[in-house]
Amino acid sequence: MHWNGVKWTTFDITSDAWTGWIYKMWSNASGSLYIVGSTGALARFNGSTWTKLESGTACDLLDIWGTGDDDVWISGYDRSNYQSSVLLHGVNGVFEKRYEYVPPYRGERDDSLTGLVTSIWTDSKESVWALDGGTIWELSSATHGEGTVRWNRTEEGGLLKSIRGRAQNDIFVAGAYGELGHFNGASWLWYKQFFDLNGDLSLKSVTVGKSLVVAVGSANDRGVVIRGRQR
Repeated sequence: MHWNGVKWTTFDITSDAWTGWIYKMWSNASGSLYIVGSTGALARFNGSTWTKLESGTACDLLDIWGTGDDDVWISGYDRSNYQSSVLLHGVNGVFEKRYEYVPPYRGERDDSLTGLVTSIWTDSKESVWALDGGTIWELSSATHGEGTVRWNRTEEGGLLKSIRGRAQNDIFVAGAYGELGHFNGASWLWYKQFFDLNGDLSLKSVTVGKSLVVAVGSANDRGVVIRGRQR
């Protein structure tokens, strides 16, 4: 469904283009709308027609972002057993695997992804940011998993689940136990008032507007919305 400020418009997805759950949506300036979902489901809407795209994976696709039809990134992992993960890159509807995780886990590295890629974000064709467990990476556009660590957990914590930004020096991340942080291009600020290893708060997604930041999740079987404004 789409809200234009006056009314809602529905877009029916044909069965030949989609089956399963929808987990994330992303659109670009050219008018293309992409949706990703369960067991590798991927489709694109061009304003009039839905087209099924081949992802080449059976992993659940959980996040998508890009700069245009010629630069689309997708991340995901198997939500049933956490035993596989992928990072995909697409150019004009054709996607290739740039990273794939399959057991056994080989431990953390300081030069490459090694685990579950939970979320991605980019504002440049030169690089993409990615979350891998408790590590935040910046990867080049040519990556096959290699990259630079921009933050690595040194204390006990949970899974980082979502990353969004306005620019390379204005990035937010959110995750389990109420973890919420901001990168200003030089250092990270973590909002400790929300973080509690003994609590039930889990932040599943974060998004940003011109000055607004919103993180959503759950605690004690209830929905939680955290809203902030930047000055």
